[in-house]
Amino acid sequence: MKTILIIDPDLNLLEVLCHALEMNNYEAIGYSGHELELINLIQSLAPSLILINLSLPSDKSVEWCCRMKSLYPNLPIVAMSCNENIFKKKNRWIFDANIGKPFDLTSLYALVERHIGIT
Repeated sequence: MKTILIIDPDLNLLEVLCHALEMNNYEAIGYSGHELELINLIQSLAPSLILINLSLPSDKSVEWCCRMKSLYPNLPIVAMSCNENIFKKKNRWIFDANIGKPFDLTSLYALVERHIGIT
């Protein structure tokens, strides 16, 4: 089973996304803690894909994604944001894909399948 790490401060959204992805046979792990702990979590989980909200409270989520991409260049990172400006050209190389909020689950499933396949 492929693992998806979902990073978002909104616990309700984490619950919905985890449940939806689990219903499609993915292991979904939600995380709403501090970015500094994520490196250890990623090392222990070895996720197939990261789905991250780019409006994390510390406002350093793009910087964090750059760091993760340098450490794990083959790990797909999908950005979620209601701010389309975050996806401008300068950040495109960081993310393998992006999905604008609000989004429907069908779009999310298609995006996940495109990057890690169907389980």
